[in-house]
Amino acid sequence: MQVFFHGWRRKAGCVTLMLAVVLATVWVRSLTTLDAVELRISPDLLSQESFYSMEGCLGIVYEFQSQNPIDRHSESILVTKLSICSPRWNAYDLKSMNRLPAKSRFDSTMMVWLWTHFRFGAGLEEWKFDGGGHCREVYWIIPYLLVVTPLTLLSAYLLLSKPRQPKPLA
Repeated sequence: MQVFFHGWRRKAGCVTLMLAVVLATVWVRSLTTLDAVELRISPDLLSQESFYSMEGCLGIVYEFQSQNPIDRHSESILVTKLSICSPRWNAYDLKSMNRLPAKSRFDSTMMVWLWTHFRFGAGLEEWKFDGGGHCREVYWIIPYLLVVTPLTLLSAYLLLSKPRQPKPLA
């Protein structure tokens, strides 16, 4: 058995296979459960980063709130003042939630998709609050299929490929 794990390829293959199995498990869970991890980034600036796992996709959302209109310059100022507060994790049963849009919960009537292909994409959502505040959300959506499949293929290659024999010195 120790001959099998000799060299870096087999060890890396086992690590990538374990990572693929964990992500595949989370993928299956995301079909019935919405998991959300929210990291509040500096409470005085009302900014947060959220990670969503639902409908077979991993979603990353950056949310910025301000009393002034948010442009790229003010958004970059918010990002440079990161001070992550305590993370919060929530899990919701998707069957008990009201379906917002018919296609996906990632879609919204105010969402403007900058680009999207095969449920992989980036979107932007902006609005004004009644009290005069502004909010901007940037979405990144990645299907688990596009992550798990290459990891599985890479681990299969690393585990099943024959190690090279060293060339004899002449």
